[in-house]
Amino acid sequence: MALKKSIISRVQRESEQWHDTRAPLLAKIGAHFKKNVVVFQTSFMFDNGLIEDADATMLEEVLLSSKIRNNLLLIVNSAGGFGLAAERIIRVCRKYSVNGFEALVPHMAKSAATIICFGSKRIWMGETSELGPVDPQLRIGKRYVSVYNILKSYDALLVKASKAKGNIDPYLHQLSVYDPREMAQLRQEMDLSEAMSVQLLKSGMMRGKSEARIRKCIQMFIDPQKTLEHGRPLFWEDSKKCGIAVDKIGVDKPIWEVIWELQLRYDGIMGRFGKVVESVDDSFSLPGHFHHKDD
Repeated sequence: MALKKSIISRVQRESEQWHDTRAPLLAKIGAHFKKNVVVFQTSFMFDNGLIEDADATMLEEVLLSSKIRNNLLLIVNSAGGFGLAAERIIRVCRKYSVNGFEALVPHMAKSAATIICFGSKRIWMGETSELGPVDPQLRIGKRYVSVYNILKSYDALLVKASKAKGNIDPYLHQLSVYDPREMAQLRQEMDLSEAMSVQLLKSGMMRGKSEARIRKCIQMFIDPQKTLEHGRPLFWEDSKKCGIAVDKIGVDKPIWEVIWELQLRYDGIMGRFGKVVESVDDSFSLPGHFHHKDD
């Protein structure tokens, strides 16, 4: 245990040292946008890189210690995680930025990270930056499977079983691997992801539009039949067509060079960290780790 704590402490100290090299870049970005910049980076490799409830607390600690109360620009780079955790992060951002917050995506803000962006009042994206579909995924072993596809398979079997004539044992055997209670829970998660996205947009950048109108506008984000693949990139043009308040940062703009240099610096350390949350003045990091097989 002492050795583990020692390793964690050393990794955190290294993060603080590296923060000194990133702080000037954060300051440049803040000066350009006239905003108070906070970064939320999560690992695409480690299991604890998923967005989870504790991240809202990490973020609030940085906002509190940095004395940020308005004009927040949240730089988000994450593969996603839990939708309810994204909702908690949005609440923290809105409460600590009384005039709303803006999001900047230097590389990827996918799944639950896209939901975080939906809670902002404006999204800044580079020409190569990506958002993504927000339909939930279920982890099975080391891979993620679309909840929509699981439900689609289950519903199709139910229909075939109900229409079958004669021996229905083959269908009953296949249906036996599905727990109806789990299917109901997964269906609820699908509904929650869609409802959350619509409500966040309605209370922010799509204020004044009806829920029905918003739902129709963001089909590319919420309907797996439209995107076909959860990992599909949705670029700034796609977001603009959906009515999302998004601004493009051209690759020829000097500020993009600063943003990209900053992202490369994070890419260089995220092989060691699960998460990094920081401002110009403060930095908080978690060493990356994989879950044990019996977790």
